[in-house]
Amino acid sequence: MGKTMCKVIDRKYLKKNLDDYVRMVKKSGWVCMKCGRFAPDKKLLCDAKEID
Repeated sequence: MGKTMCKVIDRKYLKKNLDDYVRMVKKSGWVCMKCGRFAPDKKLLCDAKEID
């Protein structure tokens, strides 16, 4: 598996790319049970759980 959002998204990334990150997570259907990040695809998270 490649790098997940859990590993890539940090404070530096958010400061530089907040608008892109917000657009990406607005369509989220998954949450990481380890760090709480949201993503539109389960493959982007290390411990994904589908949300309603």
